[in-house]
Amino acid sequence: LTSSSSILASIWVFAAVAAVDQPNATGTWVWETPGRDGQTRKSTLVLKQDGEKLAGKMKSPRGELEIQDGKVKKDVVSFSVKRESQRGKMNANYQGKLADDTIKGTMAVSFGDRAMTRAWVAKRAVTVTGTWGWSMESDDGQTWEATLTLKQEGETVTGHFSRDDSD
Repeated sequence: LTSSSSILASIWVFAAVAAVDQPNATGTWVWETPGRDGQTRKSTLVLKQDGEKLAGKMKSPRGELEIQDGKVKKDVVSFSVKRESQRGKMNANYQGKLADDTIKGTMAVSFGDRAMTRAWVAKRAVTVTGTWGWSMESDDGQTWEATLTLKQEGETVTGHFSRDDSD
């Protein structure tokens, strides 16, 4: 009985550690794609992971699209986006391995009777959204508390600064 209890406890600890080590795709991801005109196009992907389900939106110079068929299995992320234009239907399937703050894989695009596959590397975007607090002490020993609350949407940052002047 003691050895089976130890084995069960070990399995439980191993499972808990394994769950913590699973990468999470939730966040904002950015990458650049070379265009036909020699310019690079920046794309942004905002993802929310819920277990193996993945939802989100992809933003590019051509607009914003909901991702479809989003999945995360272990460390593999996959999703697709579809777009219709005057020139026809475009379907892009993304698949990549998630490690730390990088998703590295392939993007397979079909447009009419044309198809291509290229490497795809997305990096987790750094955001300043949050509440930042600190205290400052003057030479005479007086202490001030301050709070900075920021919200980042794309490249725009807004916020509010407040300082406790009660002392």
